[in-house]
Amino acid sequence: MKQKAYFTFENSENKKEMSWSGSSFSLFKAMCRYFDLIPIYMIKQSFVERLYFFFVRKFFPQKKSLLKKLWEKLILCFCVKNANMVMFCPGHSFPVSNNQILYQDSSVCGHFLFTEMAKRNMWETNIWNHTDSNENLEILLKDEKKNFENARQVFFMGNWITQEAKKYYPDFSYKFHSVGGGINTSILKFISSESREKNKILFVGKEFYRKGGDLVVKAFEHLKKKRSDLELIIVGPSENPLKKTIDGIHFIGRVPFEDVAFYMSKSDVFCMPSRYEAYGLVFIEALIAGIPCVGRNAWEMPYFIEDGITGRLIDSDNIEDLANAIDSVLDDETMSKNIQSKKEYYIQKYNWDSVADSIYNIMTK
Repeated sequence: MKQKAYFTFENSENKKEMSWSGSSFSLFKAMCRYFDLIPIYMIKQSFVERLYFFFVRKFFPQKKSLLKKLWEKLILCFCVKNANMVMFCPGHSFPVSNNQILYQDSSVCGHFLFTEMAKRNMWETNIWNHTDSNENLEILLKDEKKNFENARQVFFMGNWITQEAKKYYPDFSYKFHSVGGGINTSILKFISSESREKNKILFVGKEFYRKGGDLVVKAFEHLKKKRSDLELIIVGPSENPLKKTIDGIHFIGRVPFEDVAFYMSKSDVFCMPSRYEAYGLVFIEALIAGIPCVGRNAWEMPYFIEDGITGRLIDSDNIEDLANAIDSVLDDETMSKNIQSKKEYYIQKYNWDSVADSIYNIMTK
C-alpha cells in the first residue's frame, strides 16, 4: 500500500498542468508511482483574487500578497495536525512541518552569484523584480534559510546550484541533492530526420536579454559577412526585440511548445549564451533534436554541453568568440554524429520518471 503524501501546486486546480511551466504536474504524475498523492492548490483563483494578485505583483512585486500569506497560514495549521505526512513543494516553499520536501531549480544564493557576475561584466541586473537591491535579496535569503531549516530534504534540478547552496547554507548541506529535471517528451513526436542546410541558427527564450539573445544577434551579423546564406530564427519573446530589420533574421515570437520542436528539427545549431540560467532543459531538448549547442561556460550549461564534442562553450561576451564557436559547430559533422549516438542517453536521463526515482531513492535511504 502506497504512503499518503501531500503535493502542493502554485496554481489553481483547473490550471495545475501549467504550474511552474508544467514541471509540477509532470513531477506529480511521476511521484504517483511511489505515493498516494493528495493535491493542495496554493491559489483558489476567484475573480477577485486574480485581480488582487495582478495589482500586488505589478505594483509591489517584492512583497508576498496578503491572500497568499493567509493561505499559507491555513496550510501550515493543516500540516501541524498531519505532521507525519510528507509534503512535496515543487518550485516554491513556505514554513511548514519538518516533513516538507522541496524541489526547485534555483536559490536566492544563485541570484547573489549572478549579481556579482553582472557587476564584473557590466550587465543589466533588473532581470528579476527582487534583485533591484541587496536589501531585498538579504530578506529573501533569510526566508529561504528558514525554509531550508524546516525542510526534510531539498532537491535541486542542477548540479551548480546544489554546490552553491551548500556554500551558503553549510548547516543544511546534508539535505541538498541534485536530481535533474525532465524534458517535455512530446518533442520526440516532432523530431525530423530530414537533412539540414548547415546555415540555420536557433535562439529560444522569452527573456531575450537574460538569455543572451542580443549577443547571438551581434554574432550573427559578424558571421553573416563570411556566410552570406546564414539565417537566425528567434523564438520566444512576445515582442520583437530588434529595433531594425536585419537580413536573414526571422522573428517568430512566442509559440506553442510543439512549434519550438518543429524549429529545432529545421535548425543546425542552437545558441543561447544565457547570462543567468537556473537549469536550461531546452539544451537537452535541442540535443535530442540532433543539433549541437553553443552556450556559456557557466551555470548548468557545462553539465549539458561537452565542449568540442556536442557543442561549444564560451567564457565571455566577446562577439568574435561567439561567432567563431557558431561557425565551427556548423561545419562539424563529427559533432552531429556524437549527438546522435547520445540521443537515448539524453532521453533516459532527463525524464520525470528518472527524477522521481532519484527523489524516492534518496528519501528511503
